[in-house]
Amino acid sequence: MFLETLGIPDATVLRKHFESVTIDQQEGLIAGTDTIGREIIGGPLMTVEAFVTANRKAFELHYPLA
Repeated sequence: MFLETLGIPDATVLRKHFESVTIDQQEGLIAGTDTIGREIIGGPLMTVEAFVTANRKAFELHYPLA
């Protein structure tokens, strides 16, 4: 549903990634905390909702599209 909302429902690689992460979460393989995510992105981790809220303009469509 996330990829469909973004308008890229056929992004097979991303779909497989999200499916794998979901399974890892369900099996507790990525439970706990560490600093790797913060080190990779150079800042605090956030939820998808918080990211979209913080970057709302990047997700807004303005019509007519060029």
